[in-house]
Amino acid sequence: MRKTLSALLLVIGLLALPPAAAAEVDFVMEINPLSYMISPDVDNFNVTDGILLEEIEGVGSLYPNLKAGVGFESETMIFDILGGVGYLWNDAFTATAFSADLVLRLKVDQRGIFTVGPHLGMIYFDPTYDGTAQVSLGSDTGLVGGVAFTVGSPRVAFTALLDYLSAKFDVSTGGGWTASQSQLDLSGFQVVLGVQFRF
Repeated sequence: MRKTLSALLLVIGLLALPPAAAAEVDFVMEINPLSYMISPDVDNFNVTDGILLEEIEGVGSLYPNLKAGVGFESETMIFDILGGVGYLWNDAFTATAFSADLVLRLKVDQRGIFTVGPHLGMIYFDPTYDGTAQVSLGSDTGLVGGVAFTVGSPRVAFTALLDYLSAKFDVSTGGGWTASQSQLDLSGFQVVLGVQFRF
């Protein structure tokens, strides 16, 4: 399902662009220092050994990230194919992350100062539990999709993403510890603010 959705957006983006001779090709880089995930089900997770109890406080995670790739630009739209790396952390666990993104944005004005369109991507998480309990979290590739915006010049613009993320980590315990859930559900909403450069 995830591969099907990604392939669909890729095909739509390529078909929507004019012939290669009429499209401008750019190197694209995004720096996203302000990225916040809201995962409602994370707050329900805890582990205990019968005496001690560890639980996650709050539902938020920070996820700063850096992306780079290639962009195709016509008079009416922009289609970007990006890969990225990031680092996620919250109250109880951290995770290195690698992402792949497809973004198709329409130019609201002729100069492309404001653009908006669909965003679809995948994020691979490799999490580590940071508490004292013996807990291991399995890796997962989550699907993310939503709406992308840019405001600025054709070469430098502020970016924003409003996404929904679907991702779950399998939980295993040892040393007499038990978990309240067999999976740690990271699914929820993501807000990303950053800066995009096009060369």
